[in-house]
Amino acid sequence: MNEKVDKKTQIIVLAAAGVLLLAALILGGTLTGAHPYEKAAESLRALGYTLKADDFYVAGTFGETDIASVLSGVNLQQAVEASQDAGFPGDPYAQGEITLLLLALEDGRVVTLFLCNGDVELGFIQKLNTGEVESLK
Repeated sequence: MNEKVDKKTQIIVLAAAGVLLLAALILGGTLTGAHPYEKAAESLRALGYTLKADDFYVAGTFGETDIASVLSGVNLQQAVEASQDAGFPGDPYAQGEITLLLLALEDGRVVTLFLCNGDVELGFIQKLNTGEVESLK
């Protein structure tokens, strides 16, 4: 059965296809920003770093605790000072789900981020050869 589609029907079908294409593009853009570590990546980009959320290495996730407990016995004073210098809260006793993210830099240093409930709580750079801590700024 060969029926010709009238001009009005063609316009309606093309308009519907255009709306679906636009919705797909908008949804695709929304999903790109939905990466669980996108907020952390944005925090570093605001400090001048170039990275994607996928660049992080997830070193661990710890349910309902605090950073001080995760790193029990470690003096966190330098990490707290470096974090606060970069504009992060720096509270090692903030309670919540703690996630440790690492990002290797080209010069042998590592960005270390501790997230509490998805937000950067502590963020600093560690030198691999000395363990020295410095600000992300």
